[in-house]
Amino acid sequence: MRPWLLMRVLDIEFVEELVLLDGFKRSSRFEQTMVSLHPAATVVALSHNDVVVADGRNIAEYIAGYIAEPFPTARVRPQDHAENALPER
Repeated sequence: MRPWLLMRVLDIEFVEELVLLDGFKRSSRFEQTMVSLHPAATVVALSHNDVVVADGRNIAEYIAGYIAEPFPTARVRPQDHAENALPER
């Protein structure tokens, strides 16, 4: 949810792919699709320029780094490094 919301707020164009959950076994269509995107088969995955990032927080960090150059005024994470290191709430 976080990466989706972040990209919407920052007006970053993306294509969503809905993968229906039909089970957790490796033979399920869900698992096969997710494993084809990322070996961890996590529910949230971002594919961008031959890079696949999994996990919401990792994706948010990737987006923060990716937009830092073209949009330096966009504040994606706290500017205070100590605040940025705090655990998620």
